[in-house]
Amino acid sequence: MNTFISPNIKKESARIDPAGNIIDAKTRQVITPAEAEYIPPVQAPTPEIPPIPTNKPSKIDDIISKKIEEVINRKIEEALKNL
Repeated sequence: MNTFISPNIKKESARIDPAGNIIDAKTRQVITPAEAEYIPPVQAPTPEIPPIPTNKPSKIDDIISKKIEEVINRKIEEALKNL
């Protein structure tokens, strides 16, 4: 590894403000603006959607539908008798 030293050595200093910008000491203007650190966005996990339940009639549904049919048939018989 070779190291070379320049014959024209210059001392350089820079002022940095609290925001991280490099400022010219004489003019007090921003020479190089500070770059914000890149933080990749966090992707939220997709929520799992529960499966849609199938409409299988249960025992209660069967009992209710039978009772409704009985009531409808009784009402029809009563209406026919009244004619």
